[in-house]
Amino acid sequence: MLQDALGKQFEDVEFQYIFKENEGKTALAQYFRTLMDCNPDMYICHDVVSAFLLSMVRKKYILIYHQQGPLIQERINLGVKIGKTKQIKTNFYEGRALKSAESVHFPSNGAKKMYFNSEFRSADENQVRIGEPMYNTIYVDSDLNDSIDSYGLERDNSYTTFYSVGTLTEAKGQDRAVIFLDKYCENSSRKVRYILIGQGVLKDALLNELEVLKKKHDNFSYVYVPRLEHKDILSVGMISDVYLMLHRISIFDLSTLEAMYTNNAVVLSDIGGNLDFNKNENIVFCNCTDYQSAAKNLDSIGIENLKRKNKECFEKYFSRAAFKERYYELALNGGTK
Repeated sequence: MLQDALGKQFEDVEFQYIFKENEGKTALAQYFRTLMDCNPDMYICHDVVSAFLLSMVRKKYILIYHQQGPLIQERINLGVKIGKTKQIKTNFYEGRALKSAESVHFPSNGAKKMYFNSEFRSADENQVRIGEPMYNTIYVDSDLNDSIDSYGLERDNSYTTFYSVGTLTEAKGQDRAVIFLDKYCENSSRKVRYILIGQGVLKDALLNELEVLKKKHDNFSYVYVPRLEHKDILSVGMISDVYLMLHRISIFDLSTLEAMYTNNAVVLSDIGGNLDFNKNENIVFCNCTDYQSAAKNLDSIGIENLKRKNKECFEKYFSRAAFKERYYELALNGGTK
């Protein structure tokens, strides 16, 4: 339960839980009646609809905004066609939810910028009380292995091992990773291994490009893995040295947190939520117009040095303890800085 997750600071606090047991108008009416009867100091909402309903009954709430930009933008990006009437309604309840909140917290500063820079935003930044970003965390409950038997993968210290994980699309940017690896191999005296995990529309093109790279550089090899269980993806992180993702769009990628947790150096594109991971010069950024400089920076800073920095930054800013402390401060201070 929530008290167990939050710890001793909240052991004397009474929590009320509201569950939606039925679908349709009856459930909505019951939900409103329940809200009217409850008078907590503050609600914490994780979705726009709940925040909108709370605004309708004039309750105080904080909104943690998890969407990939405005709701309309998110649906368009998924290929959903939105009619004009639906767009007007969505903009209305989203705008009211944001403007009426005691504070709104995005998962990263990059996510905030993406929202307010979108043409589909339902509110301007000066109309919303913005709080500190509420970074997510990761939960690792299973023991991690230093090998993945199904693909014969294991740690090999004779290689510098890079890996990328995610749907193979332009947004994820694995095509850019191939360009980076080309530049890195040109200047590396070590053998380079690349593990590519994921499926998607760019699969064939990427595999063709990797074959070209393999023929071009004697020190390069790659392994393609269409799909892995989550614990095995973490194990790939355990046997790797560098996590490489040059996104074109990024809100706050949990795979980056997993790479930091599993003791990797991290190379990211300098956009969106990626910027929030750089707390102590621990990220190598690539602006994707000068891959050569980013490749050289990785070695000049030192992969082992970056591994250490990332592990330290994970524990300080993105661990379970840090996550719990942020929510404790949020509940204690009501969303104010």
